[in-house]
Amino acid sequence: MSSLRLADVTFAYPQQASLISNCDLDLRPGWTGIVGRNGEGKSTLLDLIDGTLDPIDGRIERGALTIARCRQSNEDYDAVMDFATCWTSAAMRWMSLLQLEPEDVWRWETLSSGERRRWQIGAALADEPGVLLLDEPTNHLDGDARELLLGALRRYDEIGVPS
Repeated sequence: MSSLRLADVTFAYPQQASLISNCDLDLRPGWTGIVGRNGEGKSTLLDLIDGTLDPIDGRIERGALTIARCRQSNEDYDAVMDFATCWTSAAMRWMSLLQLEPEDVWRWETLSSGERRRWQIGAALADEPGVLLLDEPTNHLDGDARELLLGALRRYDEIGVPS
């Protein structure tokens, strides 16, 4: 069984108090949500998990897991374009589950933020990562789009971490 582990991880930005102290976390397949107020370190924890940041103490064991990250912004146009023109079974599956039509990507500039968000998450899922990090995944989604996204994400059976 795949897992990702944070062992006694501490992190602080320069000249600031520790934002994360002595964090132990063992992530296994399934969904583990990170909850907190703005500024409390949710995105920083995702940065540590994906290797964008290094802890000042402790260790992070990722093994051979591939990690995909969907940041709060949804400007991953190149990844989305690759996804929209990909005909693998994984890409087709996620397009279907997220109700994405490949021809819609050609009007990227006119897509709503919610539509772009679904494309961004679909592109990440199509890469079949071992870990999927979603930074505020429901931003810009209306109720119907949220239900659609949640239905699709229920089909992802690896390690999922939304914040």
